[in-house]
Parts: sequence; structure tokens; C-alpha cells
Amino acid sequence: MATLRFDGLLVFCQDVPRSTRFYTEVLGLTRDPADQADVTVHLPTKGDEHGGWLLLHPASGPIQPHPIGTFALADASEVDALITRVRDAGHTVTEEPHDEPWGVRQAGIADPDGYGLTITAPLPAS
Repeated sequence: MATLRFDGLLVFCQDVPRSTRFYTEVLGLTRDPADQADVTVHLPTKGDEHGGWLLLHPASGPIQPHPIGTFALADASEVDALITRVRDAGHTVTEEPHDEPWGVRQAGIADPDGYGLTITAPLPAS
């Protein structure tokens, strides 16, 4: 049987430049310099700096935002710092940072089109 692997995500955007700024300037993802009309940002994955990709594509009509997925940080204190950066940049925080019983600090944000992102980081061992 062939091995299936994750490659990337497609996000339809009402304003691709605004979404590009959110993903690159606020979240710190790296834009692919070879992109054209669509914008591609790298999604680092465990063990791979370039990992998958997030393709920001112009929407041709109304969009139905939904959760995209979970983005992980290395340290629990980074969750709070990122949430502050998101809020200071004028974007929506959907879930305030909090500790979960399964050992992560977690928060929720929405991108400019309303797509949901969960931000997590492992809590220090106690």
C-alpha cells in the first residue's frame, strides 16, 4: 500500500494581501518567493522546517470559514506572546490562553477570513 503524507492546505481568501500579512507578519510563517497570483506560505512540521504549505487563494464568492487546524509552539509562554501579537495587530482571539489537562497551553485565533486556528504548546513537566 502507498504511504499517504500531508502536503498542504488551501484557504480561500477575500483579501489575499491582508491574509498574507496575517500569516507572515503576525504568525511569522515564511512566504514562498516563487508564488504567483496565489500566495504560498510554508507550514513547518515536526522535523521539517518547510513541511507542508498553506495556499492563500482568492475567493470567487462568499466563503464558509471553518477550523483549519492546530499550530504548535515549542514553549507554553510563547502561546501568550503570540495571542498578544495577534490581538495587537487587530485580529480576533477566539479562545484565551489556558492550560488543558492533557498537558498543553492552548488558545484560539481567527485569520482575516474567519478561519479558526488552535495554538498549542507543551506545558513544562511538573
